[in-house]
Order: sequence, then structure tokens, then C-alpha cells
Amino acid sequence: MSDATSRSGPGGAKPKGALVWDLPTRLFHWLLAAAVIGAWATGEGPRQVHVWCGYAIIVLIVFRLIWGVIGGRHARFTDFVRGPKAVALHLRELRDAKTAPPEAGHNAAGGWMVLLLLGLIGLQVTLGLFTDDDILFVGPLGELVSYDTRLQITAIHTVLGNILPWVIGVHVAAVLLYWIARRQNLIRPMITGYKPWVSPVEVKPLPPRAGSLPRAVLALAVGIAVVVAIMVWGG
Repeated sequence: MSDATSRSGPGGAKPKGALVWDLPTRLFHWLLAAAVIGAWATGEGPRQVHVWCGYAIIVLIVFRLIWGVIGGRHARFTDFVRGPKAVALHLRELRDAKTAPPEAGHNAAGGWMVLLLLGLIGLQVTLGLFTDDDILFVGPLGELVSYDTRLQITAIHTVLGNILPWVIGVHVAAVLLYWIARRQNLIRPMITGYKPWVSPVEVKPLPPRAGSLPRAVLALAVGIAVVVAIMVWGG
């Protein structure tokens, strides 16, 4: 069954709305959330678990960067990365929540939040590869740089680790704002894929799942290959 025909239930049941988020995008979102929470929770705890959470984040970030080019329509960067004027217009529209047009994918402001989170999390996990706690632990690639450089990187890694929860908090607050101000539950669509407040007629159907699976596997394989290369390179 294609994504287009799956919008209607058996016997012509009421449609769920527009299918916006493909399955790989949804899985990425929740797996990244779990990996980031795991990395944060083990920052001062089991180092091996912390490292593997970092590896998982690297796989997911690489996957998302590739999926942003070859993934489903609304997962692509070209669909949601817009200029400052579009962001300003969207923020002005939020003042009148009842008449503001619904967004099929990420809105202009949300698109930049996606880029910010990907960039900060990607930077944080990259720095983590070169950290040194000056006691027992050295990051997987730490031996490739000098001791002093490792300590400097570790200091930046610590500061960024304190900033990231606040940035993620802004993201969560924005989701709650949409729920309260516009009556749009952005969490459920990231689980089901469907946005009930968007008309299926106004949104082009996503490619069939069978067609997107090989591309998703390819993107995932590249992410895994990057982690394997890091492990081999780091010895």
C-alpha cells in the first residue's frame, strides 16, 4: 500500500490528515532524543556507555544529514530551510494563531531550530572524541592530539554540555507553545506521521515506503561506516 492510499481508513473512514513525516525521520527523532539523554545521564557515570551513546549520536547525525538530501519531501533541507524574511513572517503570523496558515512540514523558525540542534549536538559529539578527564578516560581520538589540546577541548565540551539542555529546552517550549496557542500537537505527528490539521489534498503524497527503504538503509550504512572508521582510526 502506498503512502497516498494509506490516508483513508477502511470503508472510507475519516482521514487522519496529511502524511507528513516519513518513518525514517520519525525513528531518527526519537532515537536521537534517547541517545542524547543517555549521553547526558552518563556524562559523569559509566564511560563506556557514554562513548557508545556518542557513537549512536554520530550514526544518527550522519544519517540525518544524508536524509536531509535524499529523504522524504518534508525531511529535506530544501523544504524547511528558508531565509530571515520567511522566519520573520512566520513569527508575525503567530500573533494571530487562529488565521495563521498551517505548515505541512517544519515552519521557517522550526527549520532553523533543527539546524541549530543538529549543529550543536554534532559539535558536542565531535569534541567528545578528543576529550580527556585527566584521570582515567581519553576519548576515542584523543591520542591524535596533544595533552594540552585535549584539556582545552574538554573544557569546551563541558561548557557546551551545559548550554545544550537550555537549547533543547527552548525547542520543547516551542512545541508546548504551538500546543497551547495554535492547538497543534506536534508530538503526535512525529509518532504517527500524520498532521490532522493539514489537508491531504493540499500536500503531495510521500514516496511509497518501499522506495524510501533502500535510501534509508544507505544513509544508515554511511553513518555506521563513519563510526567504524573512528574506532579503527582511534585504535
